[in-house]
Amino acid sequence: TGVQTCALPISYVNNPKFIFSLLKNKLDPIRDQYDFIIIDCPPFNIVADTQIIAQMADRTIFVLRAGLLDKSMLGELQDIYQRGTLNNMAVLLMSPLVTL
Repeated sequence: TGVQTCALPISYVNNPKFIFSLLKNKLDPIRDQYDFIIIDCPPFNIVADTQIIAQMADRTIFVLRAGLLDKSMLGELQDIYQRGTLNNMAVLLMSPLVTL
């Protein structure tokens, strides 16, 4: 419960500082009210939103689906981890869908 949405003019959406400020102003007051605040984002390096939100995250979880991720991407994930680009980065490996 407590899901909120807001509509923004495109000029704001394209401004990373505004997005960071908006999210920080929304999240800071409620951090003490919840054990976890989960924000689902597009894949890292695809859109800037994920990188902006990652600056505020206490933990970043990379969700990978077995059989769909190109193994060559694992080296990039390791680089992101070693550089400390994402806070407390974790990887969650999901099994592929199984049909009976």
